[in-house]
Amino acid sequence: MNTIKGPSRVIARKAHKCNFCDEKILAGETYLKSTHTYDGEIYTWKSHQLCDQIVDKLRMFDNCDEGVTMDDFMEEIKNEYTNLDPEGDKTPAKAKFKEILDFVLDHHFPIKF
Repeated sequence: MNTIKGPSRVIARKAHKCNFCDEKILAGETYLKSTHTYDGEIYTWKSHQLCDQIVDKLRMFDNCDEGVTMDDFMEEIKNEYTNLDPEGDKTPAKAKFKEILDFVLDHHFPIKF
C-alpha cells in the first residue's frame, strides 16, 4: 500500500461507512479521509476519528506491513476486549462487535466532564 494523500479531517456531507469498524459515519460528523494505492488500484479510506486513535494507541500498524484492514482492526479490538476482562466474563462471542468496540474505546478514551 502506498499513500497518495495523507489523512485529513473532513466533515461528512452524507453518510459513509468507517473502513475500520464498518459502522456509519453520519452526515455532519468529522472523519478522517486518505487516498492510497494497492495492486495498481486507487482507493479512499474513511474512518472515525476514534477508530483511528485506537489503531494508534494499540499500535496496530506495528504488525501490518500493508496497512490495517477491517479484519485486522476487528480482530485486534476483540483481543483487547478479552485482555481487559481478567475474569473472563466478557467474551467476544457473547457481544456484538459494536458493544465490544464501545467497551474498548470507553476504556482507553474515557469521557471526562
